[in-house]
Amino acid sequence: MKAWICSLIVLSAMIMLSYGQPNPNVLWEQTYGGEDWESGHSVQQTPDGGYILGGYTASYGAGGWDLYLVKTDSNGAAIWSHTYGGWGDEITDGNACMTSDGGYVFVGETTTYTIGAEDFYLVKTDGVGNELWYRNYGGSEADRGFYVQQTMDGGYILAGLTQTYGSGLEDFYIIKTDSAGNVEWTQVVGGNQSDVALWVEQTTGGNYIVAGYTYSYGAGGSDAYLMKISSVGDTMWTRTYGGAQHDYFKSVKQSRDGNYVALGTTRSFGLSHQDMYLVKVDNSGDTVWTRTYGTSNMEDAQEICQTHSGGYIMAGSIEYPGGWTTNDFYLVKADGDGNLLWTRTYGGNQLDQAYSVVQTTDGGYAIFGQSFSFGASYDKDFYLVKTGPDEIMGPTPEIEVSVDELDFGYVLIGELAELPLMIYNVGDTTLVIYDIYASSACFGTLWQPEDSLIYPGDSLEVIVLFAPDDSTVYNETLSIENNDRLVEVVLLGVGLVAFEPGIAVSDEYLNFGFVFVGETEELPLTIYSVGTDTLILYGCVCGDSCFGNDFESEDSLLVPGDSLRVMLCFAPQQQMLYVDTMCINNNAELVGVRLRGYGIDLIVDDSERYGLPDRYALGSLYPNPFNSFLVIRYDLPVAGNVDVVVHDVLGRRVGTLVGGDVDAGRHRVVWDASDMTSGVYFVRMSARTPMGDAGEFYQTRKVVLLK
Repeated sequence: MKAWICSLIVLSAMIMLSYGQPNPNVLWEQTYGGEDWESGHSVQQTPDGGYILGGYTASYGAGGWDLYLVKTDSNGAAIWSHTYGGWGDEITDGNACMTSDGGYVFVGETTTYTIGAEDFYLVKTDGVGNELWYRNYGGSEADRGFYVQQTMDGGYILAGLTQTYGSGLEDFYIIKTDSAGNVEWTQVVGGNQSDVALWVEQTTGGNYIVAGYTYSYGAGGSDAYLMKISSVGDTMWTRTYGGAQHDYFKSVKQSRDGNYVALGTTRSFGLSHQDMYLVKVDNSGDTVWTRTYGTSNMEDAQEICQTHSGGYIMAGSIEYPGGWTTNDFYLVKADGDGNLLWTRTYGGNQLDQAYSVVQTTDGGYAIFGQSFSFGASYDKDFYLVKTGPDEIMGPTPEIEVSVDELDFGYVLIGELAELPLMIYNVGDTTLVIYDIYASSACFGTLWQPEDSLIYPGDSLEVIVLFAPDDSTVYNETLSIENNDRLVEVVLLGVGLVAFEPGIAVSDEYLNFGFVFVGETEELPLTIYSVGTDTLILYGCVCGDSCFGNDFESEDSLLVPGDSLRVMLCFAPQQQMLYVDTMCINNNAELVGVRLRGYGIDLIVDDSERYGLPDRYALGSLYPNPFNSFLVIRYDLPVAGNVDVVVHDVLGRRVGTLVGGDVDAGRHRVVWDASDMTSGVYFVRMSARTPMGDAGEFYQTRKVVLLK
């Protein structure tokens, strides 16, 4: 610590004692890096008590700068590290965070994987840092990502700036993706100057709060800027905060009362040229209170967290006289109303800057950034400081749950199962439930944010839900975030397909067309068993005796996946239009197949009672004139290729009734002219004899259509 600020330290100590809450002691410090430059930007404590550190490196990787992820144990010893990037530069002023599958997601910017100057760069890894996939987002200009958070649906929300899209020099650029990084929607917000989003958080209602700064709006210079957007990206409100000088927000968090606290830096207010700037706003963005923290030096703010006791811990840097090369980590603790409790600095005699802070499970803090004072090289390295808890600790909550595992057993797909889970507060102050969420969308709860407070000795019953969407074994986790410790309950269940029969048919409508009285026409129908249990057919019943089928009772059982072919028949008894429905009675659902056919009564000449004709002929056309259908007779003494076509008075072909090989004999065909207009038409028959029997026959007859 610089000797010449001893008086400030003494003053700080006096302030601490006046509040009765001394600052925490350093337990250990660690640096990470190689011979070149490392810049650290985010820290999270992992479930095993260790830490995940995110930043970028020039010492390792594929080229230039690369994203750099380091996993440590609970004492800060490195377990593994990985770099991500290509031949260009991949850097980050943003964060890496844990995901619900036990892996990590990392956001920054890339010049390797881009079609423009820079793109958002999102990397997804498994639990040991192996890259699973990466995505880049942006256009022809510079687009930079600063923050990522996994959302309740398993996707991701990203915040940054865009120079490609929007109306200004730079605009807020918010991207929502699915779990595979595919874009679901984007939001661009800003004016005609520079407007930059530096942080985004999903709120308890599923919406999003975004923090940054704006040069387009506000009181002057740059103003701190908050924006709330809906779950689908629609702007709900925007607010500016600040004075005539430069002010900005670097992070924002939802507080336990449902409001928001935003931390940044101000040059408009405070004791010196630049101070930490904390603003609490309500759910509409209106200011509840404002606080500044600093000394006669310059302070910079980066991240805020609400502590177990309901206060706030803030991390940033303090710059001493002599310029930016003489910075220290700067840690500030405030109570729930923003009143200062204590401050602490960490570092050596060169540049040390803090970018991230998290309260650890032991009540202490992990502060992370970069250091020129310590490390493996003359350049800066990752720098992690771990402190103990505040020396004077007040009453604490303590959470317990009724079971560590909920087993729903077998549940049919499409059905919903419920099990109760009891949450107990066995501590001596209020337990605050921040959120309860499952690692799979097939599980959920009936918990509501208004049930978030559990007083000492009280309990809360939470109904846990399971609605499987697949026939598989489910092994998931229910996470309970609270002001004591993260609690995870194992969720087990098996999805089953319901054993139900199902029926489908190949056709819902069958048209037999024109059939002569005394003759029978057949059409096939296929019945399918599409359920998960045996389909039982009780019968196929037609209302009109002119329709029938060949269904037999021995064909009544169809196992799942099987099918049955039924032949339907139509035998008209007189000249008329027949319409009916065949009902298929079964154990799944009643199915009806609509049936249609037209009976034609044709008086047969005596000549038709004899054998094969002895010549080609286009016989009588009946009736003539006709109204809608015309029966055409033609004779063939030998088999051959025959065409029977219809032309209008302009010679245009309007119908082809026969075309192809036809057996020898006396034949009939029906022309359905219901869609034609009244007028004169010509029926023409042409016949070509088989090979070896030379010759060709043509004959034309005139008919009149009257409607």
